[in-house]
This record gives sequence, structure tokens and C-alpha cells, in this order.
Amino acid sequence: MNRHMQRQKAIECLYVHLLLNKPLTQIMDDYEFDISQEEGKFVLLNLEFIDINEEALIEKINPLLQKDWAFERLAYVDQAILLLAVCELERKLDDKAIIIDEAVELAKLYSDDEAFKYINAVLDKYE
Repeated sequence: MNRHMQRQKAIECLYVHLLLNKPLTQIMDDYEFDISQEEGKFVLLNLEFIDINEEALIEKINPLLQKDWAFERLAYVDQAILLLAVCELERKLDDKAIIIDEAVELAKLYSDDEAFKYINAVLDKYE
């Protein structure tokens, strides 16, 4: 499983977490990631980081949004994409350009037609 597919799995878990307000740890258990495999480690470590730091990550995202917007107003899938991207940026897992490009590709795949532009603009402001 390549890194893009690993990100897709993480987005799926985050989406379920946000949509159903289900604990992320329970979702991770349901998916049964094989942490002996590299792909399982990548997904699991990112989801664990998000689970522990979700509020702090949202606090980092909110100022990057358009004026008068809040994280909670975004579509759940966009929330999931931004959470994963900011997690990766915080953990310095890849170059910023690669992380943003992946987030844009995920938005094109899962989100509304124009959402990828918004995701790109928000993440581009991240420092």
C-alpha cells in the first residue's frame, strides 16, 4: 500500500470519527491496522497523534480559515483532510509541498468540486 492509499485509510477513519462522533481509538480498533507493516504504522501513528492533539490541531487550523469561518462549519471530509495534513505538517513527515499536494488530491477525490482550492489555500498559510 503506497503512502497515498495510507492517507486515504486515515481520512476514512477520521471521517467516521467526525461524522458519528465515535472515539478515534474505537475506529482504529475496528480497522485493525497491522502495525507490523509500514503502512499500518503510518496510519496508526498519525491517528494516535490526532487523537491526542485534536483540539490543538483544530486551534492551529481555525486562524487559517477565511474570516468568520470555524473548523466546525466545514464539511466533515474537509475537516478530516485538514486534520491529517496539519498532523503531518506538525510531525514534519514530509515536505510541506508534498503534504499539501496530497491533501489537494484527497479533496479532489472525496470532497466537493471546488473544495480542493480552499484546502490548498488554508494549508498554504500554515507555518
